[in-house]
Amino acid sequence: MALDDANHLYFVDTEVADNTITRWTISGRDRIKLDYSRPLIPSAQLVDDRPWITAHGDGEVFYTGNTGVAQAYPAGGGSGSGVGPGRFIVYASHDGGQTFDSVGVPLKDSGWCRPAADHARGSTYIYVICTDDKFLGLNNPTGSPDEVGNVYAYVSPDNGATFERYKMGEYKPRDSTTTYPTVAIAPDGSIWALYVDAARIEETKDELGESSFKTISNKLMLYHSRDHGKTWSRQDITPASGRYRYSWLALSQDGKTLGLGVYRRPGAKAAWQVFGAAWKPGRKPALTALDPGSPVAPSTGEPPGDLLGAYFDPDARLSVVWTRPVLRSPTGSTIYRDIYHARSLPVSAVLGLRRTRPAPPRATTGLPATGLSDDPESAVLAFVVASAVAAFVSRRRA
Repeated sequence: MALDDANHLYFVDTEVADNTITRWTISGRDRIKLDYSRPLIPSAQLVDDRPWITAHGDGEVFYTGNTGVAQAYPAGGGSGSGVGPGRFIVYASHDGGQTFDSVGVPLKDSGWCRPAADHARGSTYIYVICTDDKFLGLNNPTGSPDEVGNVYAYVSPDNGATFERYKMGEYKPRDSTTTYPTVAIAPDGSIWALYVDAARIEETKDELGESSFKTISNKLMLYHSRDHGKTWSRQDITPASGRYRYSWLALSQDGKTLGLGVYRRPGAKAAWQVFGAAWKPGRKPALTALDPGSPVAPSTGEPPGDLLGAYFDPDARLSVVWTRPVLRSPTGSTIYRDIYHARSLPVSAVLGLRRTRPAPPRATTGLPATGLSDDPESAVLAFVVASAVAAFVSRRRA
């Protein structure tokens, strides 16, 4: 889903062959009007798996389709160092999704991707954050667990007409559970991105000497750019060791607080749980289990691959949405799943908890346990920002 700056809400749904798009116009609380719902666009892209959409301005909409296999798309327009054969193709609409460029702009060497649009007034910047496509060689008999691929930023300063490509960092393409980066844009135009990379990969060989790779642990890598994606700083923000899957980055509307939702298990015998966190840039998040009594998957399985999201409300409350399978087939396929939503308590409620709780333990650095400030007033703020997720309202089944 995506919201432009004229209060149009867009939704795309996967149909594999040709996806559908729906738009609503929002004119106030409970004042939502359906504008249209129809097949998306005719294009030469034969397969369209797990697409994304972003929008800004008044009807500038960008649909990012996944071909499923690199080099599979025969067409493509656009220009710039970021244009060329790859998994993802960007299709632009300049009339609120009524029509789309049916040729699209393929992103060179793109693997897993996530788009974002800058919502600053008058901005024409579009960003797509991607891994490269090396992960297609997961079980290639050559290579090593320490082989690296590239994380790229594809930057369009002109609403999708051209794309330049810039290297953000590296990742381990032998990760057996590689997935999408997530991205958010601050009010000052700076860009934040989060990627779950492999920290340790185990290699095994069969009787023929061919290698396979298994991810043992992960790390959360946070990226930040202040110059429209040309250069990037990097920070390992992993709160604790373990396996992580399907993170989602959130950014408060004032750009001062980061948040995330993520699946994690601390060890190979532990079940998968859903976690949330909010923290100040420059620090590390402190994870809180949002539904500790209800694992999303056993230790022998994998967490749900769809519908994990995190976002901040206008009042700076962090929300996390996730799914949990409740009915499976004899072969293990998911037949039915529940959708859950948790939201942090408002600031006033957290401040009330702060007044009734004992002071937090002091860290060895002399800072409060939240690690943000030694000043008493800032310490209260630190509790609100870094620990409010611990005071999530009870989960709600959607």
